Amino acid sequence: MDNSVPRMQLKRVNPFMGLMIDAQTWGDAHEYHRQVEQAHSLALHGSGIASGLEVDASNPASQTVSIRPGVALDPEGRLIIVSQPFAYTISTSDPGLIYIVLMYREVPSNRPEDQAVSIEDGASHSSRLLDAYAIYERDRLPDQPYVELARIQLTDPKKPIKYAEEPTAPKANEIDTRYREHAAMRPGPRTTLGVWKPDTVADKLANHMAGPTRLMSALSSGVDWQLRRRDQPPGENSPLDCDLLVMPVTPQTTIADAEKTQLSNYLNGGGAMLIEACASGGGGDAQRAMASIAQALGRKPQPVTRNHQLLIARHVFSAPPPGAVAGQLFEGDGLLLSTSDYTCAWNGGTADKALDRSAIRTAVEFAENMLAYALIRRGNARRAQRTESKG
Repeated sequence: MDNSVPRMQLKRVNPFMGLMIDAQTWGDAHEYHRQVEQAHSLALHGSGIASGLEVDASNPASQTVSIRPGVALDPEGRLIIVSQPFAYTISTSDPGLIYIVLMYREVPSNRPEDQAVSIEDGASHSSRLLDAYAIYERDRLPDQPYVELARIQLTDPKKPIKYAEEPTAPKANEIDTRYREHAAMRPGPRTTLGVWKPDTVADKLANHMAGPTRLMSALSSGVDWQLRRRDQPPGENSPLDCDLLVMPVTPQTTIADAEKTQLSNYLNGGGAMLIEACASGGGGDAQRAMASIAQALGRKPQPVTRNHQLLIARHVFSAPPPGAVAGQLFEGDGLLLSTSDYTCAWNGGTADKALDRSAIRTAVEFAENMLAYALIRRGNARRAQRTESKG
């Protein structure tokens, strides 16, 4: 199911003469309006950050970060308002990845004028509830509804937290905001972009690896896409959680047996995967590595020709456009092999050769076709699964 569709059944009070207006009826009447507002928010705006909520390093840098005021919608459509700057001190004592998340909380008012005595039990109760929030650090993303503000890879909890010198590739103990999701006006389909093992890629490919981050920024600023990022894999036994998976390849790239199973299951389940080498190096050796991975995954990609779904899924192309360089694009049952280096093109070109604005725009538009193609594959796979279950 599209997760912009609210998972709720609206129910409102049906008034008539003689209906007793007790606490339950009063609560149901107000709950209806709350649910309508939440449904409206999810359907027309999606979940994520609406404005503000930037995470800043302190000055001088320390273990405390500052969260600016802002507004967000959580995955249940509940409005979260952070009206004042909030100083948060990292408290973990262990190295590792931490997530800073914002969560909706409902808190009884403690003001004296908001207290009342119940005729049922004679006890004092708060007659008002505050729509509040809480900010947590977690070593994993919560199961409850949340909005991610930032994440930090800690090497030493006593080291100061700093701004990322390069936001597309934050280093250890730097604020990583690449995974923030944004609400929008009438957002497009919720689409997930993943990168295969980004932490294992050599530093010399930093320009190439910045491509997905630049693409996220370019497409999330409009209303056509509601993008989120889920890098892969979380674990060898975990299913891959994205619609389009980008795999950077070098001449040394191979996949283990467990990874082959994981990637095959992902493709067979309707996922799409873009395998590319950086145009700055690798050449024929990288292309042989790409062909070897395709063979291991049981795919036989063929050249993408006119009227292929990749060329018409969103924008109309007569042939795959150049990326950072002029190359070729092959497709086979969800697996895309590219020698055009679209990933670097999303970042403005390779480290030693910049692209002009029209070439960058064309590469970004073609990325939209890849995302649309991935959603079509995912939808077809889900429909097939439903058909099988009914049969």
